[in-house]
Amino acid sequence: MTGVDPCEAVGEPIRISTVRLLFIASMCMTVALMSANVTLVSGDYRGALAIALVGIIAADLCCAVAFARGGWASWVSVVLAAPSLWIFADLARRGPHVW
Repeated sequence: MTGVDPCEAVGEPIRISTVRLLFIASMCMTVALMSANVTLVSGDYRGALAIALVGIIAADLCCAVAFARGGWASWVSVVLAAPSLWIFADLARRGPHVW
Protein backbone atom coordinates (compact mmCIF):
# COMPACT_ATOMS: atom_id res chain seq x y z
CA MET A 1 0.00 0.00 0.00
CA THR A 2 1.33 3.37 -0.92
CA GLY A 3 -1.03 5.33 1.28
CA VAL A 4 -2.55 7.23 -1.66
CA ASP A 5 -6.29 7.56 -1.68
CA PRO A 6 -7.60 6.11 -4.98
CA CYS A 7 -10.11 8.92 -5.27
CA GLU A 8 -7.33 11.50 -5.10
CA ALA A 9 -5.11 9.58 -7.51
CA VAL A 10 -7.65 9.94 -10.27
CA GLY A 11 -7.06 13.23 -12.01
CA GLU A 12 -9.14 14.44 -14.86
CA PRO A 13 -11.82 12.20 -16.34
CA ILE A 14 -10.87 10.20 -19.40
CA ARG A 15 -12.01 11.91 -22.57
CA ILE A 16 -12.47 9.70 -25.59
CA SER A 17 -11.39 11.34 -28.83
CA THR A 18 -14.07 12.34 -31.31
CA VAL A 19 -12.72 10.02 -33.99
CA ARG A 20 -12.88 7.09 -31.59
CA LEU A 21 -16.44 8.02 -30.60
CA LEU A 22 -17.51 8.10 -34.23
CA PHE A 23 -15.81 4.76 -34.85
CA ILE A 24 -17.66 3.21 -31.90
CA ALA A 25 -20.90 4.74 -33.19
CA SER A 26 -20.36 3.27 -36.65
CA MET A 27 -19.67 -0.19 -35.22
CA CYS A 28 -22.76 -0.05 -33.00
CA MET A 29 -24.90 1.14 -35.90
CA THR A 30 -23.56 -1.66 -38.10
CA VAL A 31 -24.50 -4.24 -35.48
CA ALA A 32 -27.92 -2.63 -35.09
CA LEU A 33 -28.56 -2.66 -38.84
CA MET A 34 -27.47 -6.28 -39.13
CA SER A 35 -29.70 -7.29 -36.22
CA ALA A 36 -32.69 -5.39 -37.53
CA ASN A 37 -32.41 -6.97 -40.99
CA VAL A 38 -31.93 -10.56 -39.88
CA THR A 39 -34.44 -13.20 -40.94
CA LEU A 40 -34.79 -16.02 -38.45
CA VAL A 41 -36.22 -19.42 -39.30
CA SER A 42 -37.77 -19.73 -35.86
CA GLY A 43 -39.58 -16.42 -36.22
CA ASP A 44 -38.52 -15.36 -32.70
CA TYR A 45 -37.14 -11.86 -33.22
CA ARG A 46 -36.91 -10.82 -29.57
CA GLY A 47 -33.15 -11.24 -29.28
CA ALA A 48 -32.41 -9.66 -32.64
CA LEU A 49 -34.63 -6.66 -31.97
CA ALA A 50 -33.21 -6.22 -28.47
CA ILE A 51 -29.67 -6.20 -29.88
CA ALA A 52 -30.76 -3.70 -32.54
CA LEU A 53 -32.31 -1.46 -29.89
CA VAL A 54 -29.20 -1.53 -27.69
CA GLY A 55 -27.02 -0.87 -30.76
CA ILE A 56 -28.93 2.22 -31.85
CA ILE A 57 -29.07 3.60 -28.33
CA ALA A 58 -25.30 3.22 -27.96
CA ALA A 59 -24.66 4.64 -31.44
CA ASP A 60 -26.97 7.60 -30.89
CA LEU A 61 -25.36 8.41 -27.53
CA CYS A 62 -21.91 8.41 -29.15
CA CYS A 63 -23.22 10.57 -31.99
CA ALA A 64 -24.84 12.98 -29.53
CA VAL A 65 -21.53 13.50 -27.72
CA ALA A 66 -19.69 14.02 -31.02
CA PHE A 67 -22.42 16.44 -32.17
CA ALA A 68 -22.16 18.42 -28.94
CA ARG A 69 -18.41 18.82 -29.42
CA GLY A 70 -19.09 20.56 -32.72
CA GLY A 71 -16.89 21.05 -35.75
CA TRP A 72 -16.68 18.58 -38.60
CA ALA A 73 -17.81 15.77 -36.30
CA SER A 74 -21.31 17.21 -36.00
CA TRP A 75 -22.05 16.53 -39.68
CA VAL A 76 -20.56 13.06 -39.52
CA SER A 77 -22.59 12.25 -36.42
CA VAL A 78 -25.81 13.33 -38.14
CA VAL A 79 -25.06 11.03 -41.07
CA LEU A 80 -24.20 8.15 -38.72
CA ALA A 81 -27.35 8.64 -36.66
CA ALA A 82 -29.70 8.79 -39.66
CA PRO A 83 -30.24 5.00 -40.01
CA SER A 84 -31.57 4.88 -36.45
CA LEU A 85 -34.81 6.43 -37.72
CA TRP A 86 -35.33 3.44 -40.00
CA ILE A 87 -34.50 1.00 -37.19
CA PHE A 88 -36.90 2.76 -34.80
CA ALA A 89 -39.64 2.54 -37.43
CA ASP A 90 -38.92 -1.16 -37.89
CA LEU A 91 -38.99 -1.72 -34.13
CA ALA A 92 -42.31 0.12 -33.88
CA ARG A 93 -43.73 -2.06 -36.64
CA ARG A 94 -42.45 -5.46 -35.45
CA GLY A 95 -42.10 -4.83 -31.72
CA PRO A 96 -45.73 -5.15 -30.63
CA HIS A 97 -46.05 -8.51 -32.41
CA VAL A 98 -42.88 -9.87 -30.84
CA TRP A 99 -43.27 -8.79 -27.21
